[in-house]
Order: sequence, then C-alpha cells, then structure tokens
Amino acid sequence: MTAKILAIALTTLLVGEAASATAEPGTGPLTPAALHSAYALPRKAAKPQTVAIVVAYDDPTIERDLGTFTRRFSLPSCTAARGCLRRVNQRGQPGPLPSPDPTGGKWTTEAALSTETLHGICQNCRLLLVEADSEAESDLAAAVDTAARLGAREISTTYLFAEGAFDGQYASHYDHPGVVITAASGDDGFSYGPNVPAAYPGVVAVGGTTLRIGPRGRWAGETVWRSSDGTAASGCSAFTPAPPWQLSFAGKAGCGDMRAVPDVAAAAGPGAPLYSSTALDPQGERGWFEADGTSVSSPIVAGTFALAGGIGARQSAPALLYARFRNVRGAFHDITQGSNGSCGGKSICQAKRGYDGVTGVGTPDGLAGFRSSR
Repeated sequence: MTAKILAIALTTLLVGEAASATAEPGTGPLTPAALHSAYALPRKAAKPQTVAIVVAYDDPTIERDLGTFTRRFSLPSCTAARGCLRRVNQRGQPGPLPSPDPTGGKWTTEAALSTETLHGICQNCRLLLVEADSEAESDLAAAVDTAARLGAREISTTYLFAEGAFDGQYASHYDHPGVVITAASGDDGFSYGPNVPAAYPGVVAVGGTTLRIGPRGRWAGETVWRSSDGTAASGCSAFTPAPPWQLSFAGKAGCGDMRAVPDVAAAAGPGAPLYSSTALDPQGERGWFEADGTSVSSPIVAGTFALAGGIGARQSAPALLYARFRNVRGAFHDITQGSNGSCGGKSICQAKRGYDGVTGVGTPDGLAGFRSSR
C-alpha cells in the first residue's frame, strides 16, 4: 500500500530560481514571524532539539533551498556543515539516498514545506531529514523508527493511508515514549474512517485551521480550515479504541469509545511560504510558492513541542496535551467556528466551545499546553 500525499494547495509566486535571488516574492500571511507572533511562541528553544522530518524519496536541493528560505526571512543559517541539517536514508546512513521523487514533485513539496516550516518555528533546532526508499507503508514506518533511533525528540509526518483492518501492524512504529510524533489529519474533510498514522494511539493527530492575524501580528481568531482546495479532516476510528487519556473526549465528539482524530490543530492556511529549486509539478514550475493544508499544521505543532523542550522519557505526547488542556487554563486557543462536513450535529465535524473533534484541544497559545511537567 502506498501513501496518499495530502492535497496541498500550491500557488506559484515566482517561477525561476535565478529571479528569486533578486526579486521580492509574495510570501503569504503565514511567515515564520507571523506564526510566532500569533501563537505567542519564542523563536528558539531553551535547549536545542533534534527534530525529524520523514518523507519518501530524495529532495536533492533541500539544503540549498533551505538556505534561500532562511535568507528571505532572516533566519539563522541551517546547513550540514554547521551540524544543523542532516539527510539520511531509511537505514540512517548518509548514502545511498533514495531515487529522486517520481511523483512529479509531490514528495519534494512535503520535504521542502516541512523542513522550511520547522526551521521557521524552532530556529535553533537541528533538522534530520529521513528519506524512505519508497512511499510504501513499511518503508515510511522504518524511517520513523530510524528517526527515533538517531535521537530525534520530535518527528513530523505529513503523509497518510486510508485506515484499514490490517494497519495496526504498523502502530508500534509510531509509538516511541519520550518522542513526539505528529501526523497530519488530512485535507479531505469529515469521514467516519480517519487516516493513519494520525489514528494511531501514539501519535499527535494534527488538524488544520484558517488563521486570522490582526494588528501588530496578534491572534485575531481561527476557523476550521476550508478552501477550494481542501478541508481539514477529522473522523472516528473503526479499528483503534480511544486510549484512556482520550476516552471521555472521544465520547463527547461522537466517537463512542473509539479514537477520535485530531488531537490538536494549527494553521493550515491562508498560505505558508515555500521555496524549491526542484520542480514541484509536472509543468516544471519552481521557485516561491504558497502552500495550504494540514501539511503546514503538522510541522508547526512538532516545532512547538520542540520549543517547549520536548517530553519526558516515558511520556506520551498526546496524553500530555489532554492533561494540559484539563489542568492549565488558557493553554490553547479555543476554536469555535467552522465545520468540515455533516455528522448529525456531533462535534466530530463541528467546531464547538471547548474540546471538539475537528480541532481537538485547540491551537497553540504560547508553550503552556506543550510543556512537559517532568
């Protein structure tokens, strides 16, 4: 079974690498500075973390493209020579790396977007890009294990598979106590069968919102992400029971005693900057783009956990989120507007006051909701 790439909406802003060196590209509202301001996040972690991005296939220009991104937004340099960026195959070796992306740029988009977004969020974190041999579920699961083995404290994933009866065999690969693994919920709206790995119990499932930024960059509200290109996904698992830390919430969402997706949310739109000198579509377009979707949300949440210092050696990241939601007032922005489908009035598809099944516990409001109590 091969992964489905999320339906990232890409708008070309500037085509042609040569032009990008001198032109001022439009970059969309969700710049690193805007996200830090709206979500009240610091730019650097008190203790730098290693954050991993797991994708399939090789992005041969990722280091050069990250350099262009960092210069555009005045971020600290992040290169292999400085020990900030490391690229390995699914066995953890620097070579041979997988073949270049054969999908017409879909996996290259995921690699560039996650890497650039993560560096924008946690600007002193070390980045580990683990490139699986293929988009097969077994290869991607092996790459997640490798990321954890190589010391990543947070791992961001943005691919998905339709949930099925036999997917449970891979759940253990996404359950590493002490390691935060984020998974995008998807961009195809409400479904009674959510996607994996987001539905696995060891994963922080991340939904998406449309973020409004007010004067001086302050948070001005969010709604469930919905655009002409996609809608943030949510759903009730048909195969995975709700873990103890989610059980009462899943019932409230309308999932009974089964796992509800997502757990938390972050901005999926309207437009995050992305740069790639490798073509991101069959037409060969390259340069600056704007990207929307939960592929933006997942690295934002992984980076927020990194800024907060990660979690304890035996802790579960999703369990921590729900505990902080219960015990720390104002730790999350409460999203109360928007829906992603029709589900008979249940909160699994309707944003409501407090916890709901579309945006989970809410979106970041500083680090209080993500900080370990260890």
